[in-house]
Amino acid sequence: MTNSFRFRAASREQTIAALLRIGDLPYAPSTIEALDRERRRPALDAEAVTAATSSDPALLAKILWAANRPDRGAPREAATASHAAALLGADELERIASAISLAAPFLPVEERLVDVVRFRRSSVLTALLSRRIAEDLGRRRSGEAYAAGLLADVGALLVAGVFPEAGVEALESGDAPERAERDRLGATSAEIAAFLLNLWNLPSSLVETTLLRDRPGDATTDPELTAIVHMATVVARSVGETGYALERDLDLDASIVDTLRLGGERYLHDLTRSYRDLALGADAA
Repeated sequence: MTNSFRFRAASREQTIAALLRIGDLPYAPSTIEALDRERRRPALDAEAVTAATSSDPALLAKILWAANRPDRGAPREAATASHAAALLGADELERIASAISLAAPFLPVEERLVDVVRFRRSSVLTALLSRRIAEDLGRRRSGEAYAAGLLADVGALLVAGVFPEAGVEALESGDAPERAERDRLGATSAEIAAFLLNLWNLPSSLVETTLLRDRPGDATTDPELTAIVHMATVVARSVGETGYALERDLDLDASIVDTLRLGGERYLHDLTRSYRDLALGADAA
């Protein structure tokens, strides 16, 4: 049976129309299992639900969407899972956990596009590095950096889970990834993800980082956050962590020297190497 939540896109308009109908991203099977366990407990452990978001971009996006919904009358300010959980409360978290574990659409991820294990590992590493860089640079909201890092590649989940046919066509075209995505989807995976996160009313800083992580010099809402996630992504990819077949090559953008007040490109590259060593050490451990 064809899943009604999967679409074949041939134009930007069709892609947007499909995104307007999406209520869930592809969740990791382990996430659904964890939420099902929580649902069966006499009392929901809100901390356990929040903890599950730390390794699943789809669940994090869902929790942030729920907390930032316009009908709640709250500004778009919940940028971390803990903040979102505090706004939602235990009853609403229980409702979300039950809905996902009982009724979330099964969205199989196209394996030719996304290696689920590597993708999840890459997302978590990028999030951890983003938080570490933010802390080292004295940024107060390091939790927001973690969330931004975890969501940075959520577009890959959208392409592989919602637009798999178009994604495979892009992969098999032999064109450069960005051009291949545009030709088959009318937009890049980053643009698709940013459109959806904005539609879901997530904070502008997270939307911008998702869109401009590869082009941090274009950021205006929170250039520092985008620069941090850019650096974290470059480091993660340098140690071989990426699970998306259409990922394009990414070099350090020299503009982040000024954005992060690093003093010079040599220091930037030395700092990046130190985080690469840290990432390799964590992977070896």
